[in-house]
Amino acid sequence: MAHVYFPTIEKWQGKNPDLTHERYDAVLGDVRAWAEHERVSLTIEERAWVTIEGS
Repeated sequence: MAHVYFPTIEKWQGKNPDLTHERYDAVLGDVRAWAEHERVSLTIEERAWVTIEGS
């Protein structure tokens, strides 16, 4: 079964200082919607990371 790990807001801001809290909320919302639609588990945790191309 697939599982997605997403970083905490603290990790997000520490690794991506140019990305705002609002951007975090938007991306997390998109990931949550996708995970729900695809029936994929989602966990928010400190060890996860995200890369946004073009940012």
